Amino acid sequence: HAFDAVPSIRTAGVIAGGVAGFMAARIAVSYFRWVSLSEGLTYVAVAAFLALAILAASLAPALKAARIDPMTALRLD
Repeated sequence: HAFDAVPSIRTAGVIAGGVAGFMAARIAVSYFRWVSLSEGLTYVAVAAFLALAILAASLAPALKAARIDPMTALRLD
């Protein structure tokens, strides 16, 4: 089935996102002295930034796919 791998992909994404968030928070601490790693707000801000980046990266392909006629796409496939 096509969706059998979804939980493992999701888990890998959460782990990778956590690692990326921690690394981005450490970078933010090195640039901004008023940011602390012990603050939850730092992690929330990094998570929000990464979520916006993901949304921005997926918006253009989604809009392009929405303009294509489904029957045309199925015929070309």
